[in-house]
Amino acid sequence: MAILHLRNRIRQMTIDEPVLRDYFDYLAGRLRIPANHSVEVDFCSERRIKLLKETHFGRRETTDCIAFPTEFPELGPEVPQVYGQVFICPEFVAGQALEHGSSFGDECLFVFTHGLLHLTGQVDDSPQQRKAMHERQRRLMAKGGFVGNAPYPFRWATSP
Repeated sequence: MAILHLRNRIRQMTIDEPVLRDYFDYLAGRLRIPANHSVEVDFCSERRIKLLKETHFGRRETTDCIAFPTEFPELGPEVPQVYGQVFICPEFVAGQALEHGSSFGDECLFVFTHGLLHLTGQVDDSPQQRKAMHERQRRLMAKGGFVGNAPYPFRWATSP
C-alpha cells in the first residue's frame, strides 16, 4: 500500500485523517501508485504556494495546487521512495468553493485528487485536457464514495 504523509500548516483547516487515508488508499490503487512509494501532501499558505509557483514556473501568482512528481529511476521494490509532492493552498481552495457554489470539503477533495492525477502524469494544459481531467476527478470521487452529502475529510473554520 502506498504511504500518505500529510503536513497541515493552516490553522483554519482540519483534516479527518482516517477518512482521507481511506480515500488515498482507494486512489493509490486506482492510479497504480506503487505500494513502496509515498506521497507527501503539504497544505500551505498563499504566500508559500505563490513562491513555489514563481520559483518553479516563473509566474508569481497564487494557485490551488502544485504537484512535483519525483523524477529518479526505480530503485527496486524493496526500497521505499517518494512518488511525489503535492502542495495545496486551502485559502485559495476556499475562494474557489465560493466561486463554484460548492462546499470547502468537496472543493478541497477535488483539488487533492487533481494533485494526485498530476503526479501520475496527467496534464491539463489545454481546455480539452482540463475538461477530461476534471471529469476523471469527479468519477474517482464518486466511485470513492464522495457524492452528495458525504463526510468530506476537510473542514474550513468558516464553513457552515
